[in-house]
Amino acid sequence: MPGFEKDGYKKFGDRLRRLKKTCSEDWGCTQIEESRFAIFKESAPKIPFPLGDKTDWSTHQAKQILESDIENELAYELKPKDLWEKREIYNNNFDLNTFRGHVNDLKSKKLAAPFWTAKRNGFVKENKWIEGVEVMKKTWKGTDHTDA
Repeated sequence: MPGFEKDGYKKFGDRLRRLKKTCSEDWGCTQIEESRFAIFKESAPKIPFPLGDKTDWSTHQAKQILESDIENELAYELKPKDLWEKREIYNNNFDLNTFRGHVNDLKSKKLAAPFWTAKRNGFVKENKWIEGVEVMKKTWKGTDHTDA
């Protein structure tokens, strides 16, 4: 049997008020601690994640350059190997297989973005997005999309 049924509603109401007061006091302390932590985090030096001999892609300048190459459709005109050879920032910092993976990931992300946006917004119905899938297949150059 729950405690409020044993003691009656009056005692339960008193306990509930005390609990709310304690939680609000604790929440106030939490907000202060979070603001202090945010200040500390901004002032603390950033320590790179140990990747061994690999370069961190997420913060590297090559990532922004590759994103602009994809936006300018240069990455669709050239194979990843040719693109890798064209820019020194790519071939000096990343091996070909790693770079090829990043190119394919970013291409897929760009092509799938309209689908996931529509799905998030609840507009994905079989008859509404099937045309978009066909357009995405046609824009993905150099890939075989035949149904066997």
